[in-house]
Amino acid sequence: MTNKPFVSIRKWIKWSDDPASENTDTLVLTTAAKYFVDIRIYLPTSYAEVSLPTSKPLPSSRLEWGFAGTAESTPARTSTEGKLEKPAHTKWTHWVDNKSAIGVEVQDEGDMFPDEGEQEEVIERGHMVNPATGKDTDYEECWVDLEPVLIDGKKEFRSWVLKTEAEGTRGMLARIGDWIQGVVRKGDETSVVRWRWEEVEKGIPGGWVTTAIIGALEVPGEAFEISQKLEVGAKCRGIDGLEWECVESFDWS
Repeated sequence: MTNKPFVSIRKWIKWSDDPASENTDTLVLTTAAKYFVDIRIYLPTSYAEVSLPTSKPLPSSRLEWGFAGTAESTPARTSTEGKLEKPAHTKWTHWVDNKSAIGVEVQDEGDMFPDEGEQEEVIERGHMVNPATGKDTDYEECWVDLEPVLIDGKKEFRSWVLKTEAEGTRGMLARIGDWIQGVVRKGDETSVVRWRWEEVEKGIPGGWVTTAIIGALEVPGEAFEISQKLEVGAKCRGIDGLEWECVESFDWS
């Protein structure tokens, strides 16, 4: 594994000829081994709805999309003059998805173009089902990568992936630096959760703070241990009885 993990937020999406807009809070964790967890939560549309971040459980109607799986990428090709000849391309295979039954393979793919106006932004172009229309539609998305954050005085960044699978159940949980998020589908019910490490005043330990939750996802306590490293093959169990296995563990500096 030579790729470093990265955390991305979506700045906007543009469907076909429609203007660019953003009606979700979208965060994607992509690990060194190309596991990903992608959670998209609708922004509030009235003062009565809760804004993010929040530790309050949100209704399932706020979940626009929650999915996780593996990504496969091919790098961009440039000419000797540095001109882009072929964009980077990524295909995402959804192992668990709130919109598709377990066992139904879903894939989407897109080409990645650097934003000529913004060095830190990437434009993704492809086609997928527009949730507003239910039709396969060309799209553009603008993505911004977040800088990783060292937590609790550590000298290296940490990343890991946990998976769970049982009859009628699949789930994936990932950590990259100061973010953890996960998706679990049990039958027709999907739960998603997101945490972020929050530092406090000097001399007082920081901790993991829930920033979004929909449904019920009981995560093993080992996921929050910062003093011990999760090793590949390690197994742990949540209070709901689901057994999780570590399938990737990666540190970098």
